[in-house]
Amino acid sequence: MASIKASELVSFVHNAKKSGWGYVFGGQGELYTKELAESWARRNRSGKDYNYFVVRCARWFGKIVVDCSGLIIEAYRSKIPGYGDKTANTIFGRCVQTGMLNTIPELPGLCVWRSGHIGIYIGNGKVVEAGGTNIGVVTTKISAPATNKYWTNWGRMSDVDYEDTSATPDETSTPSCWIGRFIEITRPYTKGEDVQEIQQALADQGFDPGPIDGIYGPLTEAAVKSFQMSKGLAADGIVGPDTIDALLGSWVTDCDGKPYPPGWESPLESFILDRLLKLTSPYMRGDDVVNVQDALQLASFSPGQSDGIFGPMTISALEEFQRNRGLQADGIVGPLTINELGGIWTGN
Repeated sequence: MASIKASELVSFVHNAKKSGWGYVFGGQGELYTKELAESWARRNRSGKDYNYFVVRCARWFGKIVVDCSGLIIEAYRSKIPGYGDKTANTIFGRCVQTGMLNTIPELPGLCVWRSGHIGIYIGNGKVVEAGGTNIGVVTTKISAPATNKYWTNWGRMSDVDYEDTSATPDETSTPSCWIGRFIEITRPYTKGEDVQEIQQALADQGFDPGPIDGIYGPLTEAAVKSFQMSKGLAADGIVGPDTIDALLGSWVTDCDGKPYPPGWESPLESFILDRLLKLTSPYMRGDDVVNVQDALQLASFSPGQSDGIFGPMTISALEEFQRNRGLQADGIVGPLTINELGGIWTGN
């Protein structure tokens, strides 16, 4: 049975963005303080250390914090107190209908997903996502995610009533791109999805960068120089803060105000495992088993129903996965296997 209306979901995430919610890995709607950060650091929460919680996340002191799935879980909890925790991959894995991103229907409240990260589509080509430690909860163009890693799929979530939708919230200043490094001609050429976003932003403003292929070559440099000249900037072909601002993009920095290259925080979210999972009698059970089952399912190794029971079907799928990845097919989920599944090992 649906737990939240699509219009309520869209309104919740939009209001979280307007309120300036921050991003802390493992956050689920807590008011972030230095005391809480130090407590999480002492516990090595979610596999993160003091430098992450107290130093890198200091910009969020005094703000409500979430990670990407935490934003959605908090929306659910606004209607159902005590709604259980789920990862981005688990939320997507339980969608009742999915498709490739280029087939997304115009239906606010759908999720958009790539492995390890998730956001909410609010309509008119826009997404609200918890975009990362240096960005927080933001509204983005569906073609220009804050993570510089493109969405791959959309999903109709199982706990959302899509019979009730609303108009897209007014978001007139959605950035055209999210850039956290200086980009210029190099040998070999600089490549990346952030370069592709720059190329698209140039094309949108009538400056032909050549193929939109994520390669910063001579044609893209020439387009940048032409654009810079048109805006009265130094036509040096270097994409920095002033050029990004003129392109209506967002320049991403760390707590010290330094550029923050994309890819330093990938994956943004994954699941945590702090114990070996293996065949026992009775069978091992828990949410961590569900996460492993969902990860196997997404990797196309079906463990059957994601029921949180580490039984024969799950072990069979796991052994097949291990053989496929060149691991010892022992049916035990430990550090090497969890890494291949996209999770994080925090056990001893």
